[in-house]
Amino acid sequence: MAIDLGPLHELPRSTNPTLDRIHSAALALAEEISTLHDELMAEPLTHAEEYGPATTVVATARDQITLLMGSLAAQATAATVAENPPHPSDSAAAALAKRQIATRAAAHEIGTWMRQSHHRARRLIAAHALMNSSMPKLRDAVAAGRIDHESALAITGEAALAPTLEHQQHLDDVLAEDTARLSAAGTRAWRNQARRRIAELDPQVLRDRTRRAHHNRRVTIHDADDGTSIIRAVLPRLNAHRAFTALEAAANTLICERNNEPCPDVGGIGGADGDPISRTSASQQAAGTTGMKRFQLTRHQAMADAFAQIITGDRPASPSSLTLNIVMTDRQLLEPDKGGPALIDGYTPVPLEELVSAIRRNPDTAWIRRLFTHPTSGQLIHMEQKKRRFTGAMAEFIRMRAGGDLRSALLQRHRHPH
Repeated sequence: MAIDLGPLHELPRSTNPTLDRIHSAALALAEEISTLHDELMAEPLTHAEEYGPATTVVATARDQITLLMGSLAAQATAATVAENPPHPSDSAAAALAKRQIATRAAAHEIGTWMRQSHHRARRLIAAHALMNSSMPKLRDAVAAGRIDHESALAITGEAALAPTLEHQQHLDDVLAEDTARLSAAGTRAWRNQARRRIAELDPQVLRDRTRRAHHNRRVTIHDADDGTSIIRAVLPRLNAHRAFTALEAAANTLICERNNEPCPDVGGIGGADGDPISRTSASQQAAGTTGMKRFQLTRHQAMADAFAQIITGDRPASPSSLTLNIVMTDRQLLEPDKGGPALIDGYTPVPLEELVSAIRRNPDTAWIRRLFTHPTSGQLIHMEQKKRRFTGAMAEFIRMRAGGDLRSALLQRHRHPH
């Protein structure tokens, strides 16, 4: 049954010719889509692979429509700001405040028009204003179906933190070169790529972001359903991963205790080689080899129990080791102040200074295995077979030889391997 689009026909038409054409085209498209939907549901099933091309084209059209909607929202916001100009006697701060008030008011109304949250509307407005002003290649990539719209929003969110318009334009150029290589990438991959590219253009941007984020660390709690509550901790990235690894170790021990089994040496947590903990508990391994079926704690349940016991002091916390696969180019190794951020396998880009600080704070539990990438393509070209850490007399010797700078120590270690 066709969808009733009568209310859309009753909306007032615009006196602006372009807006009126958009109105007519969108209305005609909505009617055609309604008809096609009914026909699709009435058709007998065909081969599964035949649905792929049509789905891809529809997804691209969806992103193009979202682009148009975003440009409409950005233009409507600009019109709202233009209709509320600052007074000639206003100071710069007063003029900025007036523009911000007008922008918020526009986002509130536009969110209602789009039937979306006001936060989503503000995000859409900012993204499309930036694409239309300084990132046209990104906009064209979305229109051509090379990048999905959500990834474009993630990229513009990172680009908004670039220090200058020139940085944003340069980011648009370098990301256009990455499009073919990252054609199948998701939103998170594009966000990380944009963040890394900005940090390469100006390393101070990532340092400032990291410093602000660390300043905003916090723990919050709110009640969930059915007698449970959610505790959420925002921590520096390396500390958070180290804490999570410790929880995995405690959960593994808890499962072994629950099933009256000896807990084997899983290696990473208190082990000699520093490798991450195995995801399979001893009890799960035993059940798999003997065919026994018994009630067990799930990994998530055990981690939740261990978290509560460690926080309340019912269970002592065990020291945890952390394996960092540091991905760097040769320039980052030889010129750490100019080579941009390091990449840790599984993490987002982090400043070299943060890695240095983490290694200095945890010399006995932080292991390093260096992975080297090509300086232009970014492809992994070499990985050290052994991980290492700087402790004892060797660490002191390297620090003294490098003048106390751990980055220089890494460089000296590279030039004079032992």
